[in-house]
Amino acid sequence: MPLLGRQGRPVGLVRLAVPRATATSRSLALSLALVLASLAALSLALLAATNLSRRLVRPLRLLEERANEAARGNWSARVEVSGDDELASLSRAFASMLSELQSMLERQRLFVSHASHELRTPLTRIKLRTEALATGALQDPRVADRFVRELDGEVDRMKR
Repeated sequence: MPLLGRQGRPVGLVRLAVPRATATSRSLALSLALVLASLAALSLALLAATNLSRRLVRPLRLLEERANEAARGNWSARVEVSGDDELASLSRAFASMLSELQSMLERQRLFVSHASHELRTPLTRIKLRTEALATGALQDPRVADRFVRELDGEVDRMKR
């Protein structure tokens, strides 16, 4: 490197030299340190990503398990997810859906129970009249006529 004087004219020269072996060993040491630091940073990033993905996926897996339990008839399956994020919103929607399904199923059972009861009475009356007609009531025209009118009335009632 030239040394310049006051008027910008060279007045001398400075020369530094490092042996090639020393420069090479320092370069290798620096490269090794960079590779090790990169591997450490990559390992830490991998651990952080694994931990974060587990924390994010765990509530989804729990929600999936509860949905499968509900599909098998366990209506008490609920997922408690706190917060205001999308997952908590999905959990609340799932709980609401289960409650509504449970309510609809109960109304359906009640309807079937009432319908069954409402059908059982007229069917019993029809069965009794047809058995009576089949076992001899047809021989008495007055009784047969009354039973046929009753049968017709029961059928009309069932239609309504």
